Amino acid sequence: MKLHLQRVHLAAAFVVAVGAMFAACGGDDEGPVDGDGTFTGTIHIQDNRFSPANVTITAGESVTWRWDGNNSHTVTHGTSPTVPPDAQKLFDTPEQSSGTFVFKFDNAGTFAYFCRPHFSMGMKGAITVQP
Repeated sequence: MKLHLQRVHLAAAFVVAVGAMFAACGGDDEGPVDGDGTFTGTIHIQDNRFSPANVTITAGESVTWRWDGNNSHTVTHGTSPTVPPDAQKLFDTPEQSSGTFVFKFDNAGTFAYFCRPHFSMGMKGAITVQP
């Protein structure tokens, strides 16, 4: 019985440790912001993530995506790579591993985007544009 209790305590400690690890790694929406928490205009494209992935701007502002990692990525407007290629997209960069891409958002709304090669890994985000 004592051995069983030790295993239960060890398993509980493991679950707590893994939970703490995920909590520490989560929330990539806290990326490049200035001292008062305002988005600075650049989304960093790192190896298999956007940082920050979700941002809020005002209509008429631009967002810059900057490739910072080693892998090739796209910045593609939409919610899924399975949408037919002839569907209207506001932007769809070629796969690349360096450089920048700038897009000016003139209209209010929420604009989803993703990386084509890493969509299944959850590499996506959204730009919320306020009037």
